[in-house]
Amino acid sequence: MSAHIWSANYKERILPLLEPMGFITQPDWTSCGACSFGHASLLLGETMSHDQAQKRCRTVSIPAAFRRKFAVNHLRNPRQLYQRIADAAGTDPGWIVWAIKNMNWNPIECNTFVETEALGFVDHHLDNGHPVIISVDDATHWAVLAGKISKDYVLIDSGIGQQVFSTYTRNSLLERRWYALCDNCEGTGFREGTICDACLGSCYERYGIVIDPGNHLSRHLQSNARTIIEALMGNHLLQEYWGYYLDDLTDVFDAHHGAGSAPASDFFENHEEDILEAVSYWLIGVTKPEVRRELKHYRAVAESYPLYYRSAETARVLAHFQAAFMGMLIEDYL
Repeated sequence: MSAHIWSANYKERILPLLEPMGFITQPDWTSCGACSFGHASLLLGETMSHDQAQKRCRTVSIPAAFRRKFAVNHLRNPRQLYQRIADAAGTDPGWIVWAIKNMNWNPIECNTFVETEALGFVDHHLDNGHPVIISVDDATHWAVLAGKISKDYVLIDSGIGQQVFSTYTRNSLLERRWYALCDNCEGTGFREGTICDACLGSCYERYGIVIDPGNHLSRHLQSNARTIIEALMGNHLLQEYWGYYLDDLTDVFDAHHGAGSAPASDFFENHEEDILEAVSYWLIGVTKPEVRRELKHYRAVAESYPLYYRSAETARVLAHFQAAFMGMLIEDYL
């Protein structure tokens, strides 16, 4: 492979997996669990790369599943071999729970055959600012319930061919096959001529994992979830690069409010035009509308989280933000 081709492959296929994740489409069909964990973490203000999310969730790739499950005698039944590999690939819910605990967050699992109980569980936690990772498409895919707009549920779906952000009514969410067939009766509702004693005839088991960060981020997301979601809905560029913006901002601003602190929103309110003029003047090759658009993206992300700066250190914060901002523009536009 020539150096030019290797460099192109690195930039297009490898580098995005190592840089901060945005709200993205999964790169392969095994990584929906890792993407869902990463997306839920982003809502709570934590950035990570796709590669880090996969490692934290112990996602099993197709090659790894093949190495674990392949034996020469399996070649006699290719269909069975395929099923063994497919069952071994992906992300086990136990590892998602483990990854959440490793972030010092509290995972709360819901596993019920009662439809109203599942919806009540989800509504309660979304109202309290807790994202919910759910198992959909007959327990073959992971997605994230981020919040609600009016009575509609907002689903973050990394699935290939899906819109990353979309809204679902109560009925359409259930029709998304947010269930798995009952193992006891295999979805018939009956076993040995009587109503199944596991699912009581409902046939379907609904499963979800709540992430409760147990701190002020829940309260912030509770009051700002709609603002975050509306900023992201329909803005595909902001969705893709949300993690990049947040990663830069957390390097510049503080996550804790102290004496003499002001919110990051004040910083942008007071200095946005000055930054726009200075960067547009010094950075030849990037148009002023492009600079303005990126600056507005940074502001939208900054206003979505409890980020602060000390007013007495405004000059330092301004210098650090402009350096990070110009670095991003040079990397992406020049």
